[in-house]
Amino acid sequence: MSRNWPLPERFRIRLSMQSDWHVGSGMGRPGNIDRLIARDADGLPFVPAKTLKGIWRDACERLCRGLDDGRLGEWSRLVDRLFGSQPALADQDATGRHMNPANAPLESAVQIRSALISSPLREQLVRADVRLRQALTFVKPGVKIDRRSGSAQTDFLRFEEMGRRGTVLEAECRLMVDDSVRELASALLIASAKLVERLGGKRRRGAGRCRLEILDADTEKAIQWLSDHEQAPNWSPAKHNDTLSDTRHVAQQADPWICVPLVLQLQGPLAVLYRTTGNVVETLDFLPGSYLLSHVTRMLPPLRAGVAAGNVVLLPAYPEVDGERGQPVPLAWFAPKGLEKPLQGENRERVVNRLLQAEPADGTQLKQMREGYISTRPTTDYKPPIIVRTHNTVEDQSQRPTEKVGGVYTYEAIAPRDKDQPVVLRSELRIRKSLADQLEVNWLEKLNGEVSLGRSKKDDYGAVRLEVGSPSEWRSQTQAESQELFVWLVSDTLLRNQRLRPEPTAACLGAELSRWLGVTLTPRHSSDGRLDELVRLRRLDTWHVGWGLPRPSLVALQAGSCLVFQVEGMIDPATLARLEASGIGERTAEGYGQVRFNHPLLTQAPKDWPASNSKDSNSTKQVGSQRTQAMDETSHSFARRIETECWKQEIRRACLKFAAYANKRTELLGWEAEGEQSKPPMSQLGGLRGQLMVMQKAEQRQQVIDWLDHLANNKRRAEKWPSISKVKDFIQSDTRIWEIIKTDDWPTLTANAQVELRRELWALAVRTFFDACIRAHKRDLEKQQNREEAARGA
Repeated sequence: MSRNWPLPERFRIRLSMQSDWHVGSGMGRPGNIDRLIARDADGLPFVPAKTLKGIWRDACERLCRGLDDGRLGEWSRLVDRLFGSQPALADQDATGRHMNPANAPLESAVQIRSALISSPLREQLVRADVRLRQALTFVKPGVKIDRRSGSAQTDFLRFEEMGRRGTVLEAECRLMVDDSVRELASALLIASAKLVERLGGKRRRGAGRCRLEILDADTEKAIQWLSDHEQAPNWSPAKHNDTLSDTRHVAQQADPWICVPLVLQLQGPLAVLYRTTGNVVETLDFLPGSYLLSHVTRMLPPLRAGVAAGNVVLLPAYPEVDGERGQPVPLAWFAPKGLEKPLQGENRERVVNRLLQAEPADGTQLKQMREGYISTRPTTDYKPPIIVRTHNTVEDQSQRPTEKVGGVYTYEAIAPRDKDQPVVLRSELRIRKSLADQLEVNWLEKLNGEVSLGRSKKDDYGAVRLEVGSPSEWRSQTQAESQELFVWLVSDTLLRNQRLRPEPTAACLGAELSRWLGVTLTPRHSSDGRLDELVRLRRLDTWHVGWGLPRPSLVALQAGSCLVFQVEGMIDPATLARLEASGIGERTAEGYGQVRFNHPLLTQAPKDWPASNSKDSNSTKQVGSQRTQAMDETSHSFARRIETECWKQEIRRACLKFAAYANKRTELLGWEAEGEQSKPPMSQLGGLRGQLMVMQKAEQRQQVIDWLDHLANNKRRAEKWPSISKVKDFIQSDTRIWEIIKTDDWPTLTANAQVELRRELWALAVRTFFDACIRAHKRDLEKQQNREEAARGA
C-alpha cells in the first residue's frame, strides 16, 4: 500500500481504544447514571473534535519541547501555527504571544472533525436492533474512599457509563497550509500522533488508553524529516488578497436578478452565534447570509465589487419545509392556547390572522405563534432541533478545567438530524444578470462541496455540504393595493434614522419605505379590534473570527414582524418588486432587510389560504441507502466485539428467565427440593459450579464430564443425584444449551455470526445457565426450609 508524504489537504485518522473509556456529555440520568457518555446525532458514542484536538495538541507540545531540548524554543512556537494560538491564556501563554492583547490570534492550520464510528458499520448500527447499540457501552459503579478510614464514604456511590475496549473511531481532517510548509506540518502531525496514549475522563487511572494513527501516512519519512532538521524551519503564512477591486459593477434598474438556489446538507451540528448567557453560547435556528457570503466571494472574487454596489444578495439559510425554503412564521398569526400543530388539517381554520380578524367573540384565549418556519402552502410550523453540548478547557499545570483558561462552557447548535431525517437548510444567491454574464462558464460548480460555517468550525461544528441548484430569473408576485400596504419582514432588518442612529422601529421602517416608494405611508389605526403592527426586536451578538473577540451588537426588527400602512399616492409595482429582490435597510447583501408586500398569507384569512401540497416531491431529505457495504478488517473485528457483548447480555437474561421457574428446572435437570433436603445436595451442586468455572472453552469440557462420571460410579453419591445423566448430556451436546435459551431472534451485524458466536460462547452460556439454576434452586430451598421452621415453631 502506498504511503502519503507529505500529507494531502484531506486525510483521515483512526482512534483505537485499548481500554474502557469515558468522554462525558456533562449530563446524567436521574436515579440511574451519574455521568453519561457523549453521543452523536445517531445516538452512537463518539469523541468530540475538541477533545481530540486538545489531546493531539498536547502531544505536539511535548514533541516540540523535546526537539527544543526541554526548553521553550522555535519548535514549540510552531505549535501555535499548526493548532492555532490560545488568546484565552493571556499573560499565562508560555509562548508570550498573547501577553500583549494587541497581537492578533493565529488561526488553526489543521481542521479536525469528531471521531465517529466509521461506515458501513455505522449505517448498520443505526438500522440495527437497539440491543446492539446498547452493547457499545456499559455502566461501571464507583465509590469515594474516605481518606481517614480507608473505607467507602457514605452517600458517594456513583455509576458512570463507559465505552468498551476495542472501540474504533475515525475522523476527517484537513491540513490548510502552503506547499512550502506542508512537509513541516506533516512531520509534526504524524510524529505527535504517535505520542497520544490516553484521553477522556479517568485517563490517569486506567481508562482511556488509545492509539491514534493517521491512515496511509508514511511515519518513517516523517521521523527522518525531523532528524534531518535540527533547527526549526521558518513558517511562512499564506498571503491572501482580500482587497476589493477598484472597478464597481453598476447595474441598471431594468437589469433582472438571477436566483441560484443553495441547499445546505448538515454533516454535523451547526453553531450560529445568537448570544452568550453566562457560559452558554446560544444559537440561532437559521444561518445568516453573512456566513455564506464570505465563502461565495472567496470562490467567486469578481462578486466582491457587486457586493459593494448592491448587486449581490445572499439570503439567510432557513430550514427546508415541504420541499422548499421555509419562511419565518408571521407574528400576525395567533392560535388557541394549548392547540398542538395549529397548521395541520382542520386546526388551520382556528388560526387567527390578527391583521384581518379581531379576537374570537367566544372568549377563546389566543397565543401568538412566534417560532417556526412555514412553506407557501402552510401545513406545519417547523422548528429545527437544537442540541446542547458541554465542553471544557483544561489548564496545563493543574490538568483541570479552570476559569483562567475558559473552564466549562456549553454550545447550542442546530442538530444534523431530526429523528430519522437529515436537517436541510436552503438559501438563495441573487445577482444581476449582467454581472452573472461576466463570470466563468462553470462558476456554479465552484460553489459545490464541503464548507465549514458558523462558530467553532475547525472542530466539532459547522460541517456542511453545499449543493447549487439551477439558476432562474427572479419574478415577483406582488400586487399593489390602492389603500393599504401589508408588510411582512422575512429576514431581520437593520434600519437607521436621519441622524444615522440605529432605530429598529415601525416608524423608521415606514419612513424608509416611503422614501423608496415615493409615497406617504402612515401606520393604520383600526378601531374594530384588529391589530396594525406586530413587531419584535432581535439583538445579534456577532463575532470577529480573526481576532477572537465580539463585535458590536446589532439590534434589528425580527424576521416575521408584520405591519399595515395606509398609502397616500400611487405605488409603482415595479418598485415594490425591486425592493423585494434587493431588500431594505443596511447590509442587504448579507440577507438583511428581505421583505414581502401584500402576501396572500397576510391579506387572506386562514380559510382562504392556498391548498396545501399533499406530496413532498421536491424535498431533498432522503433516507440513506439501504445497501450494505463490506466492512474492512478493523471494522469487522469491532462489529464482532459488539455482537459478542450483546450476546453475553442476552445469555444472562435468557438464563435468569429460565432459572426462575422451578418446574422447568425439575423437568430439564431433575433437581428437586424435598422438605429440608435438596436432590441433588447443595454440596454436589457447589462442586458442579466449581468444575464449570474451570471450563473456559468447549475443548475443556472433558474434565467436567470425567467428574460427572466419577460421581455416577460412586453408588452413594449417585443415589443422591439420580438425574446426573441429564447434566452430562447437557455438557456433551453442542446444541442443547442453544435449544433451551433460543437465540433465533438475537441480533447480529456480520455474516455467519450465529454459527460462530454459538461456538465461541458455548462455554460461557453453559456456565451462566448452571450458575443461574443453582442460585435459583438454592433460593427456593431456603424459602421452603424457612416455611417448615416457621411451621414447627408455631
